[in-house]
Amino acid sequence: MSIRLQCALVLLLVCAGGMLLTGWVALSFNEHSERRQKVGPDSIAQQQAVRLKDLGGQFLLTADLVVGSGESFLAEGNREQCGLALRVLDEIEHTDLARGVGANARELKVLFRRVSEIVSLSASAVGRDRPAVLDEQLSQLDDAAEDLVDELEILKQGLSSIATQRLQNLDIEQVALHSRVLWSFIAYLLLLLLVWRFQVRALVDPVIELSIATERARIHQTALGVTPSGPKETRRMTVSISKLFEWMRSENQRIEEVVEMRTSELLAADSAKDEFLATITHELRTPLNGVIGMLDMLGSERLSASQQEAAEVASASSHHLMRLIDDILDITKIVAGRMQIEQVPVSVDELMREVLTCMQPLAQGKSVSLNYEMSEGVPDTVYSDPLRLRQILFNLVGNAVKFTSDGSVAIYVSACSSDSDSGVLQFRVVDTGIGMQPAVVERLFQPFVQADSSMTRQYGGTGLGLAISQRLINLLGGQIEVESVVGEGSKFSVFLPYSTSNDAAVDAPQTGRIMPVYSDYEASTRVLVVDDNAVNQLVARRMLEASGYDVTVADNGLEALQCAKDIAFGAVLMDLQMPVMGGVESMREMRRLENVGELHPDSRFPMPILAVTANTMDFGDTVARHEGFNELLGK
Repeated sequence: MSIRLQCALVLLLVCAGGMLLTGWVALSFNEHSERRQKVGPDSIAQQQAVRLKDLGGQFLLTADLVVGSGESFLAEGNREQCGLALRVLDEIEHTDLARGVGANARELKVLFRRVSEIVSLSASAVGRDRPAVLDEQLSQLDDAAEDLVDELEILKQGLSSIATQRLQNLDIEQVALHSRVLWSFIAYLLLLLLVWRFQVRALVDPVIELSIATERARIHQTALGVTPSGPKETRRMTVSISKLFEWMRSENQRIEEVVEMRTSELLAADSAKDEFLATITHELRTPLNGVIGMLDMLGSERLSASQQEAAEVASASSHHLMRLIDDILDITKIVAGRMQIEQVPVSVDELMREVLTCMQPLAQGKSVSLNYEMSEGVPDTVYSDPLRLRQILFNLVGNAVKFTSDGSVAIYVSACSSDSDSGVLQFRVVDTGIGMQPAVVERLFQPFVQADSSMTRQYGGTGLGLAISQRLINLLGGQIEVESVVGEGSKFSVFLPYSTSNDAAVDAPQTGRIMPVYSDYEASTRVLVVDDNAVNQLVARRMLEASGYDVTVADNGLEALQCAKDIAFGAVLMDLQMPVMGGVESMREMRRLENVGELHPDSRFPMPILAVTANTMDFGDTVARHEGFNELLGK
């Protein structure tokens, strides 16, 4: 049945019900009005009673004239008056009110006939006995007249009393009638509501069911799974949407296959690019080492002033080129996951003095004082990677000296022990150089980034030094912080976990990592990837597993929360927008559980949670809006 036909039937039912109810109300009130007219003051019975009383008076007056004066010619009129009174009584007896005064009416008929007989006897009396007859009939007339008057009054009062009682009963019935009408209208409205409700449900329920099934199919990527029901139009719509969903599912599956294929191709291309870059840098270093060696040998020979100058310029250029190649090779190794980390004894004091010895000539050439201070409590020997640690310090101190034209560069070393065998080393490099804007600090550790293009022209460099330093610090299980004010200088703080025992040394992974992770975690290679998109999960899993991580995948924030309760992770890559529970809500719940000790209670540091989002326009603001994330990565 179509929607139009259903609506027409409902409208017809409503109109028919309204008409029947209106007709019943009109008939009920009309019947009540007719009954009230029959018993009211203007009713036939009471009007006839008044008329009968008047007739009775005239009848008795005529009878008195006939009997008292002997005027026989009035007897005929008296008989007519008697007949009229008897007819009036008959009419009264046939009314509803007369049912309660029937005996009184019959008594009046008897009295009227009796008076009529007295008048007839008086009119027929003749001779000498006539006066005696008239006297006797007059006495009887007086008695009969008195009874007749009394009966007429009783009849009138009886009818009035009955009418009053009937009117009271009708008033009660009228109130009951109003109540019945009111409840009838209420019942009619309820019936309309029920009919409308059933009609709406018949029209809307299939649409609601279709909407729920559509949302369920969209979330779970399944068929619509709903049987067409309801009006013809709704069934057609259900069939059309089912076909649309089937087409969308097939298209989505095809797109996912294409995306997976393209992702594999991109990963292969990226891997080939890294391999090519690593290979070409290695190939470049071989002839470059020969160039540097020959220039060094040439510099030891006796040369003219112009030749000596040319040799020094060529040597400086070759060394600069070598540093560029080394930087590119290092960043390539780190990104490709081929950077190896060692755990060997390192003397912190000797390492610092070596760095200062190498940097001192550069600082003296710019009239910049270079100072070093080590606090008490720093262990003499720690287990770390001396080559990478030296490279980090060289980059930080070298940048500080390069961007400081006048003033000082100071290095402070301190330690915070968590127990007798381990703790955290803090290296602070403070300069009085040009400083940086906050916007520059936010993107400072990105490869090939400097404050602006004028710095590249004035100071040189590729902008890889800090990016490499940050990644090396991450490989060592630490983190780096920056504070800078334009025109006042910068402060770089490096926090590195250490151990004084080879057995307790931090087991840093042997492959590169590109996100900050706290090495305090026992299972720092376990990474939880939280994303509701299967393609994103696949890409993240392959990239991380290729870098040596043990990856666990969750489809939404709620699943991630359950995984984090059961397993200790070294890092969580959290997508921000997901169904069931979003990334921000899941992160906040994890932080709450951390505060109450229900999440990884054996760890001394909060679990690193990294926000992953497609919005890469302003990372700093995104992290600030969702306080609790350690870092933000752009997809």
